[in-house]
Amino acid sequence: MIRSAHNCAVTLGLLVAIASSASSASADQNASADQSASAAPPIGSPDQVGGWASDRLLVQLMPGASVSMTSDRVVAVLDCEGVLDAVATVELTIRSLGVTPLFTVPPANTALAKKLGLDRWIVVHLPLGTNVPALAKRISTSASTAIERAEADVIGAVASECSTPSDASFAQQWALENTGQTVGDIVGTPDADINARGAWHLSTGSATTIVAILDGGVNPHQQFADRLMPGINIPAGTTDTTDNCSNHGTMTAGVIAAAGNDAVGIAGIDWNTRILPVVVLNGCSGVTSWFAQGLTWATDQGANVINCSLQYNNSTTVMQNAVLYAHASGVAIVAASGNMGEIGVTYPAKYVEVIGVGSLNAADAISSTSGVGQGVDVEAPGVDVLSTSGLNEYAISSGTSIAAPHATATIALMHAVVPQIPCTQLRVFLEATCHDVGEPGPDGVSGMGRIDAGAAIRLARAFYLGDINGGGTVGGDDLAIMLGAWGPCDFNCSADLDDDGFIGGGDLAILLSRWGFMP
Repeated sequence: MIRSAHNCAVTLGLLVAIASSASSASADQNASADQSASAAPPIGSPDQVGGWASDRLLVQLMPGASVSMTSDRVVAVLDCEGVLDAVATVELTIRSLGVTPLFTVPPANTALAKKLGLDRWIVVHLPLGTNVPALAKRISTSASTAIERAEADVIGAVASECSTPSDASFAQQWALENTGQTVGDIVGTPDADINARGAWHLSTGSATTIVAILDGGVNPHQQFADRLMPGINIPAGTTDTTDNCSNHGTMTAGVIAAAGNDAVGIAGIDWNTRILPVVVLNGCSGVTSWFAQGLTWATDQGANVINCSLQYNNSTTVMQNAVLYAHASGVAIVAASGNMGEIGVTYPAKYVEVIGVGSLNAADAISSTSGVGQGVDVEAPGVDVLSTSGLNEYAISSGTSIAAPHATATIALMHAVVPQIPCTQLRVFLEATCHDVGEPGPDGVSGMGRIDAGAAIRLARAFYLGDINGGGTVGGDDLAIMLGAWGPCDFNCSADLDDDGFIGGGDLAILLSRWGFMP
């Protein structure tokens, strides 16, 4: 049906008058109208962590729909046929201070973004104090022909508890090697660790691996500054990725990537990976739309693994779609299970595409604050863990925030050993090699159990045994690497195929038996 442009102009003029009249109503009347939708889902308090931003509304347009704002702040919402959507236009014009696209940097995979509808999200900026859940419910259940859904922008925060200054030494790093040392007031259980030394025998990481850290920033600490890549600050719209959340992101980065075996400070798990800092918090909290932008940006920059030591009490569609975008792109996403204890697991860990990580103490017991329930996939050390702080300092931290990077770094090490395998598939080996904690077998409290980095790497490489250089076949290049490393071997012994600490005849026999192997 052909529609007259003149008729649309007349309609818009009428709506301008209606909206202007409505916007001149008292603040009390508007507040009353917002509160009338009492059936809106309870998602916490406004402008507080665990609640929602009272000055932002997330809106997903129907395919082909569009939105614009005139100089006198009239929002014009058009459906796929270019016809004015009266319902949405009035609702948004009454309250809106501005409308902007959600993604200032559009996702690089346009086809995937379009399939998920990520390209159709906008942010409607509202006066502080707006009852956004009620407004979102009203718009979502209206007869709008241009808006598919509207939702509040949930506020999350880092998933840590506290930090205290501490001197640094490997002997204190019970998470990497638990000898039964006393940690805080807990007597450790020997071998209740991630078996880091077992992993380092095969690999200490690769510079071809990129680990993105979605957090409040990462300081250029002396133990990984040379591997810190240029990042992005989503809330500020800049490239300043200085840690603005009490060294939270810097401590996360230290667990993952502090250089080891160099007589300085501590040892991280992956000594060679590059770190991509992505700031998605303003201070120590932020909204899910910032998270979504950061996750897609990190994916588009080529991140192999993404660490999310963050907790959001509620999910939003844009957040979930961003997770689907990263997962479909082959990126492994690791997240803290949150510090809500028996209340449950927070987002993004609760998504099935994300590896949710709970927190253990040195006695192999689940921390009382560690989120348990659906969404916990594995456990890792997360109580009194020593890591990097500032530019050249160290501190102890607790929480699922500090547990998650142990799993992230383990996947990074696996990627270094078997780059042929998509990172999304490496979680199979991570989970299959876990050690039971709590109830026997997989359960809803501890998931698959405590991770074992050494065992995970060995299981992953078993499928490509002999392909030492990760080239896809076993041949001359692999033989050259083996002959060049002949003899006793300590770190990075990728050619030690029989895993006995010596590269010799036994390893040569294995390699020759698999000559020409092509997965």
